[in-house]
Amino acid sequence: MASHYRVKKGREHTGVGGSSLGGVAALTALLKRPDVFGIGLLESTSMQYGNGNLTREAMPVVVGPNRVSIGGLCRRTWSRREDDVPKFDDAFVFLNRQLAENLEASLANPLGVLFTLQPGASHGAAAWGSSFPTAITFL
Repeated sequence: MASHYRVKKGREHTGVGGSSLGGVAALTALLKRPDVFGIGLLESTSMQYGNGNLTREAMPVVVGPNRVSIGGLCRRTWSRREDDVPKFDDAFVFLNRQLAENLEASLANPLGVLFTLQPGASHGAAAWGSSFPTAITFL
């Protein structure tokens, strides 16, 4: 692909991103391949996946991405989880905030981390799109 497009090489110019479960995949790439990915865009990442194991995997981080934007939403209208898990939204936000703190505490390199909450936003493309300009400017 680089042969067809003018791109800069190096982890500081290579990013990965995703939303919801795509955010889980992007986070996994950031944690498993810090030699490749130096930029991360994580929107409404489903940190509850694996019952909190993702948060534990990101603590401590030896080498993290150079910059990462983490968007955490405050309301999840796509799911009726509030019927059986009343504090699901609070847990969702807590886990995303904890991820941001874990990444900021990277042991070997200083990170730029932007954590954004969108009160009242739903878990969907409209909310992710509205936060994209701020996130991409930061990254």
